Amino acid sequence: MLENPEDLVDTDNQHTGTFLDTDGEIRNTFIFEVATEHYEFVEAAEDGLIFDADLRFDRTAFGDWVLEQHPNWDKLPDHAIENIFDSNRWDLADDASDTAVEFLVSDMDEPPVEAVKGQLLEIGSTTLNLRDQQSATTSVRVKTTDPEGPWESPGVRLRFGHGSTDWSLSQTLSEANSTSYATSWSPNGSYLAYGEYDGNVYVHSMSDWSLATTLSAAGSSIEDIGWAPDSSYIAYGSTDDNVYIHSVSDWGLSQTLSQAGNSVYGVDWSPDGNYIAYGSTDNNVYIHATSDWSPIADSPLSQSGNSVYTVAWSADSSYISYGTSGNSVHVHTTNDWSPIADSPLSAATGVVRSIDWEPNTNYVAYGSDDENVYIHATSDWSPIANSPLTQATRRVTSVAWSPDASYLAYGSYDSNTYVHLTSDWTLDVTLTEASGSYPYVNSVTWAPGTDNIAYTGASDLNTYVHNAPSADFVVTVSSTNSPIDENETLTVDTQIDNQGGKAGEQEITLEIGGTLEDSQTVSLDASTSTTIVLEWPTEVGDHGSKTATVSSNDDSDSTSVLVRFDRTVTATGSGSATVSREWTSSRSTTASGTGSATISRTATADRSLLASGTGGAAISRTAMSDRTVVATGTGSAIVRFDFAGWAIGRRMIQATEPELSPKTLSLSFEATRDDIDHWRQFDRAGDVGIQVGYGGQFRAIDSAGRDNPTIVEAPDSEQPPFQAGSEWYINSYEEEQVAADRFQLTLTFQRLEPRSPAFDPVDEAGGFWTIDTNRGTIALEDRQVGQVSRSGTTTGGTTTLPLRLTPEQAAMLADTATVPDAVVERIVPDGPDRLEDSSNGQQTVTITAPSGTGFESGDYLLQNWSLSHGGYQEHRWRVDLEIAER
Repeated sequence: MLENPEDLVDTDNQHTGTFLDTDGEIRNTFIFEVATEHYEFVEAAEDGLIFDADLRFDRTAFGDWVLEQHPNWDKLPDHAIENIFDSNRWDLADDASDTAVEFLVSDMDEPPVEAVKGQLLEIGSTTLNLRDQQSATTSVRVKTTDPEGPWESPGVRLRFGHGSTDWSLSQTLSEANSTSYATSWSPNGSYLAYGEYDGNVYVHSMSDWSLATTLSAAGSSIEDIGWAPDSSYIAYGSTDDNVYIHSVSDWGLSQTLSQAGNSVYGVDWSPDGNYIAYGSTDNNVYIHATSDWSPIADSPLSQSGNSVYTVAWSADSSYISYGTSGNSVHVHTTNDWSPIADSPLSAATGVVRSIDWEPNTNYVAYGSDDENVYIHATSDWSPIANSPLTQATRRVTSVAWSPDASYLAYGSYDSNTYVHLTSDWTLDVTLTEASGSYPYVNSVTWAPGTDNIAYTGASDLNTYVHNAPSADFVVTVSSTNSPIDENETLTVDTQIDNQGGKAGEQEITLEIGGTLEDSQTVSLDASTSTTIVLEWPTEVGDHGSKTATVSSNDDSDSTSVLVRFDRTVTATGSGSATVSREWTSSRSTTASGTGSATISRTATADRSLLASGTGGAAISRTAMSDRTVVATGTGSAIVRFDFAGWAIGRRMIQATEPELSPKTLSLSFEATRDDIDHWRQFDRAGDVGIQVGYGGQFRAIDSAGRDNPTIVEAPDSEQPPFQAGSEWYINSYEEEQVAADRFQLTLTFQRLEPRSPAFDPVDEAGGFWTIDTNRGTIALEDRQVGQVSRSGTTTGGTTTLPLRLTPEQAAMLADTATVPDAVVERIVPDGPDRLEDSSNGQQTVTITAPSGTGFESGDYLLQNWSLSHGGYQEHRWRVDLEIAER
């Protein structure tokens, strides 16, 4: 027997307070739970991203009990929060080698799955006092290499770093020993490269910002860097007149292009990957085919007669452009390499240092020594109305469109990087990290996906990386119209919240069981939300419990839905006819017409048929597999369908004495010799296991590997208390031959997980007895309560309370007391052991009994119950409650 409270808790898992029962079985019981109230990105470190967060700690019911029983137990702390994190495996990091923030994701798995996520760097000075208050909040600073999350623990969902909302500095890269003149992101986003005056190119891996390689083939200053569109090669041009090309696979030097007669200032790869071009102060642009690295027949292009400082291909590879010391931009078509009619573009009054094309080839932008950025529409090559952009106060050195075309950025000798919104060309932000005696910004580049922007400084020798605001579409399934029947349309109401700092457009998808069924495109401004309805038109055969998942690019949310058997009834005719069907207590359909009526049902089900009318009425029924009923009459005819039998996987039975418990359902029925082989497929007792989790929650596991449970359909007359179209595993099969061609069968089914409420709770008053639950009150007449019996010892026994209930009363108890395993025994040192409801009161009822019955009114724990036929008149359900004193 466990002697101390400490023995109740696995010391390796104390942040979840894993409870060990006396038999050694794990019961996930939490002393406190954690939730994230706020998070904010701080900065990027060499080995991760740093976030600040506010965490709220809430004492649980188990924590309440610990405090009540053991007020001096230090596992429910009132001391400094540093000790909480330390004792609960949130170790305070002393150095970069410490791994700290750990969550154990249990989800009823035994043992829980460990997930190390990063370091806890700092914690607030707040004392976490969970003795005198139910909740407490503190701040933490976390470093993680997995910021997207969500980080999960039982009852915890932390979403650090979901969507950037500002232009905060993410990284400062400082490998360069001299001024950097060029920087470029690889198209696949894996690398960021920058080249310096001393001739080196530094390449950093974006996975952890580490230095991947240093390329040193050049003999002097690096002036531009270009990547192959598939990121397989990196090229850089130098003032030593050459272009060097390295293979990314091993970073070895693959080619040296040496056509230029002077310094190379611009290098660019065609987006289709077929060509590489570079410009030189020898006034030429050289173009090589990447198939064999040879110059093309029309190379070089030499229209300008001036030094070439920048080269850029259009996004569709249909144009090549270059800027010159002649203050102009020359544009050639690539189909014959001739200049376009409007070339050169001559709005600038100074040297053109940089050109970039809008990702859709709708615009071309270029920056000049005249301190301006010019933008031309490619539809007619004229400057747009907002051109030029004039924020810079010195030479513009670099121009770059964001990959999603939402921003245009440019760097200047005035030490700033300016970022404009392309929706209205307003200035969105000015980035000002570059510093030193010559704080020039020499080059600007965007990461694929517009997640980051980088730029190089001059005398400070640094390359700076900033987070760009991004859209973050968080999805929440708010409601569905489940349960539905086959051939009906499932609707999923979903709220979409853009929690990022930027407007965006995303496709929101609905998947049912992993299959895409619907999608909608949603556009949202930053910090706005909308609600959409996604649909799934079901068909015959779609019945069963399904998982509906709604996803954006950033997030997803799932819910369980139920599709029941199709029970379609149609009626047509002349005269007058009324057709009604009873599905559940709340579903009926009526159709009317004139004359004769034809009603068809196509389910393999036994039906009871009633017809009446003034005049004549004829009713006929066809074969078992397709039941067609035709009613004809002069005057009126009424045909009523009652779903009278049980159905197991669409096979109808006439069950006797169904028995229901919180986890199981037993059905007995007769089968013919022709049918027995069908039922023998269920002869697999012992294949089902049960995993029990916190609060008595359970999950059935079919260890035989059968993924598809069986749908059991209750007859209309027994709904309530039985639910329609619920899913079960076969747990046991019994067979007895009672005649030459007849067999008596009993199938016991195991519920997959706790029953979800299906019927409206009752709230009754009066009566000799009352049973108060957390869903309502049942008032009972004296004749509804049978002889109370007890078993076991006086203090540790179980009381059985037999009841005769109405269908609605029985349904409420079945919907309420769904997790009897939540009633657990607690070992109390120096005192009697006690029972506790770990389900937050779900298994606790208050029973009020009349005097003279020998039953003491008070609070009781529902340890189990069973439901079967056996009552009378309206009280036709026998429910035996197994209860214990709290």
